[in-house]
Amino acid sequence: MPFGVSYAAFQIVTFAGLAGSLWRSTKKKVEQWTPIFSLLLCPAASINVFAGQNAFMTGALLVGGCRLLERRPFLGGAVLGLLGYRPQ
Repeated sequence: MPFGVSYAAFQIVTFAGLAGSLWRSTKKKVEQWTPIFSLLLCPAASINVFAGQNAFMTGALLVGGCRLLERRPFLGGAVLGLLGYRPQ
């Protein structure tokens, strides 16, 4: 895969993971769009995309792991354990 395509795919997939975990973390239907719009409007999100950082993946693992801790503690712990990755 060429670099540009793989870079775009990584940013899109990790953003979708973070948006999905934020979507599932809200209870009310009206409030489900608020975190996603906030994420789109946040200046740090554009810095993440342009600088090539992995903050979307880190955020998705953090929100998803914390969300799973209550109902499925072993899976939640495993997801939070994935935060120990070394991207370099």
